[in-house]
Amino acid sequence: MKLNFLILFFFIGGLIMCQEYLLKGHIFDLLNLKEISFKKEGNEAVLDISVDPHDVLCFLITPKRMELKLEGDKIRVNLPGVKAKELWVAVIDEEGIRRDIRRFPVKGKEIVIEREKPSLNARKFLLRLPLPHSTEDIASVVF
Repeated sequence: MKLNFLILFFFIGGLIMCQEYLLKGHIFDLLNLKEISFKKEGNEAVLDISVDPHDVLCFLITPKRMELKLEGDKIRVNLPGVKAKELWVAVIDEEGIRRDIRRFPVKGKEIVIEREKPSLNARKFLLRLPLPHSTEDIASVVF
């Protein structure tokens, strides 16, 4: 069985060993809306975290499908080989709340999103490639 993603909930800290497919993907922190770095050791990916006993973390592991590039007030999103039909873009406010979700059709290998459009005049954005029952990829951008 081929997995596109895996959601992990961590209630304790420590050294977490991830599956080999992670070596081609990335880890995204769903609560703090940012990518998490990890080390590659041979055929394994190692995530070293420390968590308060009363805290909860939630990670999403996906293949890295989006290539993001900031160009002034634009986000250039390259989408080589994606299956998703839409790209969802949400503004993230100062409290980390998603606001004003916009949907952009995926018609080619690239989408350019202009920040100066109404309601997109913010500093942080969450980008998601949704599939019918999962997420193909997710990323955040800070201007």
